Amino acid sequence: MRTGPLGLRLLSAVLILSLSACASYLPRREGTALPGMATAEQAAKPSLLLPRETALNDGDLVIVTFSGGGMRAAVMAAHTIFWLRDQAKLEDKIDVISSVSGGSIVSSLYGLSRDNGDCVQGRYAWKDKPSKDCPDVFSLLTTDMESLWLQSFFRPDHILSYWFADMTRSDLMALKLDDRFFAGARLKDFNPQRPMIVINTSNFTDTGHSEHFTDGFTFTSADFKKLDSDVDQYPLAYAVMSSSAFPLVFHPVTVRNFKDAKAPYIHFADGGNTDNLGLLAVERMFKNMQKQPNRI
Repeated sequence: MRTGPLGLRLLSAVLILSLSACASYLPRREGTALPGMATAEQAAKPSLLLPRETALNDGDLVIVTFSGGGMRAAVMAAHTIFWLRDQAKLEDKIDVISSVSGGSIVSSLYGLSRDNGDCVQGRYAWKDKPSKDCPDVFSLLTTDMESLWLQSFFRPDHILSYWFADMTRSDLMALKLDDRFFAGARLKDFNPQRPMIVINTSNFTDTGHSEHFTDGFTFTSADFKKLDSDVDQYPLAYAVMSSSAFPLVFHPVTVRNFKDAKAPYIHFADGGNTDNLGLLAVERMFKNMQKQPNRI
C-alpha cells in the first residue's frame, strides 16, 4: 500500500507534535493542589515570613527590590547585585529580594544560581565575565527574547496548539524563558544559600468586585495557600511570566484556584500594574513581623 502524499504526512506529523505540546504545557501552568494542610514547619519558601535566623546572623535586615521595565530592568538589576558584591560588600547580607516584571527574571536566575557551581542550564554560575565553559549573566540577558518568542508562533509543534487550541502568547513566552533561563525549575528549586525570592504579580480576575481587580499577589506559600495550591511545585518560568505579562501584548497567566469551585481560575498579569517597585510585599512582611514580634 502506497503512503499518502508528502503534504498529508507532514500535516499528520504537525498534528501529533502539536497535540503533544498541548498535553505537556497545560498541567504546568495551572499549579498543583496541596497534598494536605501545611504546618508552619512545612511552609515552603518563598514566603512572606522572615525566618528567625535571617537578621540574627549579623544584626542587619537587608531587603532589595527590583522594579519592572523589561530586559533593561533585568540588566540593571544584575548590575545592582554585582555592585552590591564588589563595591558595597553587601551581597552576602541580602535577606530578601522582591521583584516585579523584568526584575523577576534576574531575581529568579540569581535565586537558582551557585557562585562556584557547575555551569548547567538553569543553574548558571553567577558571573559578570564569561569563562571557557560558562556564559556570563549579561550574555544571557542580552538574548533577543522577542525574536525567539515571535519565531515560536510558527514552530511545527506550536502551530495547532496556539492557532487552533488554547495555548496563549504568555505560554509561548514562558516556554522561551524556561528554555533560556530556568530549565524546568520550580519554585522549590531556589538555592537555600541565596536570599528569599518573592515574585510579584497582579490579580486580573474579574470577580465583580472592583476592590479585588489588580490586587497584588505573590508567588509565596502565604498567597498560594489561599488557593489551596502548592507553591513549591509551580513552574518558575510561569511565575516570572505572570509577573511580566504586559496587558494586551500578553494574555493573563491562569492559575487554578482549588479552594473555590465557583471561581476555579485566577488570572494574573504584569505586577507593575499594582506595584512596579515590589514594595507592597515588603510592607506585608513588616506587618507579619509586627504580628510575630519575637521572630527577629
